[in-house]
Formats: sequence, structure tokens, C-alpha cells
Amino acid sequence: MRALLFSIGTRGDAEPFLALAELLKDHGWEVICVFPEQFRSMVQETGIAFHGFDKRFLELLASNTGKTLMGGSGGFINKINALLRLGRDSWKLQSTLIETQKVLIQKYAPDKVFFHPKCVYPILMETVHPGTNILVCPIPCIVHKVNEYTTMGIKGNGNYGMLLNSFSYWATNWIRTVVFFRMAKKQRKDLTSHPSLRDLYQTLVHKTKTLYTISPSLFPRPQYWSNHLYVTGFLTRKRSLNWHPEENLLHFLSNHEKILFVSFGSMTNREPEAKTNAILNVLRKHKIPAIINTSWGGLTATENCNHHLIFVDNIPYEWVFPRVYAVVHHGGSGTTHEACKHGCPSLIIPHIVDQFFWNKRIASLGLGPQGVPINKLSEKTLSPLLLDLWQNKKYRENARVISQKMAQEGQPESILGLVS
Repeated sequence: MRALLFSIGTRGDAEPFLALAELLKDHGWEVICVFPEQFRSMVQETGIAFHGFDKRFLELLASNTGKTLMGGSGGFINKINALLRLGRDSWKLQSTLIETQKVLIQKYAPDKVFFHPKCVYPILMETVHPGTNILVCPIPCIVHKVNEYTTMGIKGNGNYGMLLNSFSYWATNWIRTVVFFRMAKKQRKDLTSHPSLRDLYQTLVHKTKTLYTISPSLFPRPQYWSNHLYVTGFLTRKRSLNWHPEENLLHFLSNHEKILFVSFGSMTNREPEAKTNAILNVLRKHKIPAIINTSWGGLTATENCNHHLIFVDNIPYEWVFPRVYAVVHHGGSGTTHEACKHGCPSLIIPHIVDQFFWNKRIASLGLGPQGVPINKLSEKTLSPLLLDLWQNKKYRENARVISQKMAQEGQPESILGLVS
């Protein structure tokens, strides 16, 4: 069996697909991953074949426009303007990404195509070859309706009642389909049949097998979902092969029993120094030992750091989480799951879309206090939340219970049974 995996987005979008790729490879599949070019080394160190999407997509997210959209700076009007600018700048690039998907599917003739919601061409192919393409979604509330939440397009994922919640999915999916329809105009004409706008909508929402790579302990599968929708459990990668901690980090760990880990992952913002200083001042105030991960630039390393604070860069979560007490993070699906998997309470500082969902979900499950958005992060807002995370033992107890439940989920045999 040959599998082609398409994922467009940040590292949080790529990681679940690479975990699935490793699982398939271990069970005899021939696997090719197609992610943004920036992830080439991450994939190739696993021995899996790789093709790169145009690196300009991620570069757009790192631009000032992308930082405005992802980093929470500015008001609602600034956000809308940033979204429109990003859409304008990425329109031609999207055509290139769609054509790449088409060419690689024709080249490799895969038995199965696993694709991220940002990908378009597999939706077209599914209208012609049903059952060949599988949507893999690392976050809920993006395509298929969940009665208690609005779709990801509405900040905060509030519950506005079943009628308005349902309307948000209907409207968002139709907008998404119209955009897909226009972007893939050339590729539609190349197919033996010419799917209509309604064909694409029905295929995306009601026909394509979809794997939500989410823990059912964190997000139980809604009973009213159709039979083509599955919650598989969290897919995690193998441990990093080529990473070793530096001596100063090992020394720091040996000298502190209870440690906080702080990371905004691949999120960026327009005030990284100010946000970092706000966090550092609260950590100093409460004398909390912490490891601060600068990662993609959402936080910045500073000089004259206290002895109970240390900066790292792109540290593997599967290595550090078992060694810390709790985590302050952006609320990406992967980071949220990794923290829960290792029994760590979370304080989420959401930046965009699904992170607001995970912020509320973690709080509702008693796994940490409900955090504030990145644009409202200050010493004043952070201090009581961080102290609560640090002192409330119930969060740690609940996180350990969730960790035990997650250990029984996502068994390879059950997932392979869904895709074969």
C-alpha cells in the first residue's frame, strides 16, 4: 500500500501527519510526506520520503501581517484587515500548492491520500474516486458540527445556542467550498467529470472519511455524528533521534524539583520582548523555576536572567514534559495533548482559532485555569493565573487521571483498521 500525506501549516499541523506516516511505515506501507519545505529535515531524519510545499506559505505567517493575525495585536478591524491582506498575498501561492498536490497524486498514484483541511485537490479527487482520500484533522469544530461550540471562524468558540452554532458551520463550510471551487478552477477542468459547487460541499462535509486525531478523553466523539467521522485518539511521534540536552539544562533540572515550562510553539506576535518580560516578572515575583522555550520567536531570550530561569530553543516536548510540573503554552492541539499525556496541568495563552477552544476545554476539565488571550497578557492578568496553576494541586491530580486514560487510546491496530 502506498500513502501520500498532505499537510499545510505550522509544525502543529505537520506533527500529527508525521506520526501517522511513522505508523503506516512501521506496518509496511510506502509513505511520502508533503509538508512545507521548512519541515524537510524533520521528516527526512525519520527515513520517510519528502516533497516540499513552497516555503513562502510559512514565510507569510512570519510576516508582519501574519504576526498581527496570529499574535493577537490590534483590534477587530486590524485583524480583519490582516486576514484580507494575507488572503490576497496567498491567493496566487494557493494555486501553486494545489497544482503540487495534483502533480504528486498523478506521479505516485497512491492507494490512499491523507490530507489536512487546508488542502484542496484531494476534495476534488474524492468526488471522482470516492474512498481514496481521508481527511485528517488535529482539531475539532473546523468542518463538522459540534452542538456546544461554534466553528473555528468565531473567536473564543462560545456557545450561542444550537441554531446559531449550526449556522456558523453551514456558513463557514459554504465559504470554504466557494473558495476551494474558485482556487481549483484549472484542476476541475482537467478531471474527467466536472464536480459542481454542491458536489464539493457534500463531499467535504458529508462523504469524506475523517479522522480526528484527538483524545476522546479531551473531546468525546459526539453521538450524533455520522458514521464516516472518527475520533482516533492522539497520534504521537517516536522520540527525537538527534537531540541531546546541554549540560546547563541538565544542571538546571537537577537543582530544581518543581519546574514550569513556558512555550508559544510556532506562534509569533509583534511584541515578543514585552510578552517575555511580563512572564519573567511574574516568575521572579513568585520565585517559580521555569524553562522558557523561545521556539519560533513568540518569546525571546534575555540577558541577566535569574538562576531559577533558563532559556532553551526548540526543545522536544516528549523529552521535557516528563521532567516538569506544569506548562504555560499557546494551546495548540499537539502541545495541549502532549501536556495531558504526560500529566502536566496547563495554562493556555491562546493566539488564534482552535486555541480558544482548548483554553476553555482544559479549564472545564479541571486541568488548569482558563487563560487570557495573548493580546491581554500582562503582569496583572498573568500573576493570579500562574499562581493558581502553581498552587492548585487538583489540576495535577486531574492531569494524571487524564494521562492514564490517554495511555489506553490510539492503539495502532484500531487506527490501521480505519485506513486500510
